[in-house]
Amino acid sequence: MSTSITVFANAALAGGADPLGVSVSPSSFFDQDNNCPLDSQLITASASGGEPSYSYAWTWQSGGGGLTILSPTSSTTRIRVTTGGAKSGVLLMTVTDQEPDTATDTCSVNMECGLL
Repeated sequence: MSTSITVFANAALAGGADPLGVSVSPSSFFDQDNNCPLDSQLITASASGGEPSYSYAWTWQSGGGGLTILSPTSSTTRIRVTTGGAKSGVLLMTVTDQEPDTATDTCSVNMECGLL
């Protein structure tokens, strides 16, 4: 007599939650103004699937010099440029669920202040 046991390592395979995902909106933007400092439009991360609740982390994947992430652990944030000139970078959103699994998405940031 043989006994078989199947172990599911992923909740999605076991018929549980969908895989964790995240989407950032907008995916890119350009903000400019003659006055400094300048805050960007609102950037939003929407997590889905996985095992709620979620934690959020905004970091720079590349660039980002001269730019400040105003709410680095929130699902929404704005970027601030405080010195004149053109600044750019790729903003990386990492969302983590309770498993803990992670998912990422990016937003291309281009900002100018004091150049007009």
